[in-house]
Amino acid sequence: MAACKTWQQRGALRHTQHHRDATIIVMAQVNNSKELPEKAEIATDARTLVQRAFKASLATLDSATGCPYASLITVATDASGAPIFLISTLARHTRNLVENPRASILFDGTGDLADPLQGARVTLHGRAETVSGEAVKQRFLSSHPEAGFYVDFEDFVFWRLVLEGAHFIGGFGRIVDLEPADLLDPSRGAEA
Repeated sequence: MAACKTWQQRGALRHTQHHRDATIIVMAQVNNSKELPEKAEIATDARTLVQRAFKASLATLDSATGCPYASLITVATDASGAPIFLISTLARHTRNLVENPRASILFDGTGDLADPLQGARVTLHGRAETVSGEAVKQRFLSSHPEAGFYVDFEDFVFWRLVLEGAHFIGGFGRIVDLEPADLLDPSRGAEA
C-alpha cells in the first residue's frame, strides 16, 4: 500500500510540474505579446477600480506582534484619487496605524468571477494619516450614507493613504507596478 501511495505521489508531482512548465511558457508568451496594454491604460483601469470601490482590505502591522493584520474597511477617494476611510479609534487596525502608519489597501474587482485570479485587483501602499474637513466627510458620506449614523462619534476618525506605490493585476499577464503619479490627479488637490 505504501509503495502505491509513493507511485501516485510521484505521478502527481510530475503532473503538477508539467502544468507549472506549461504555465511558465504561456506567461512568457503573454508577457512578450505586443497585445499587452500600455501602462497608461492599465493605470486607468487601476484608478477606476479604486474610485468605484465600496470596500477594501486594509493591511497594517500589528502593534503587539509585528505581524501583518488585515481588516475590512469601507472606502472612498478624495479629490486627488487617494483612498480615504473612516475607522474607530477603538479598532485594532487604528491602534496599529497610530503605532506605525505603514499600510496597504487591497481593492478587489474580481466580483463573481469563477476564477477570481483572472480578475482585476490593485494593492496601494504608503503611509496612512488622519485627515479632517467637511469636504472629506461629504465625499465619504456620498459613497456611504449609512455612515451618517456614526460619522460624528468622537471615536471615529478619517484617514487617507498617502500613496507611495501600487501593484496592479488585471488578470492573466496584466501585472504592473504603478507610481503615485500614475494613479493620482494632483491638480485636483487632496483637500477635498
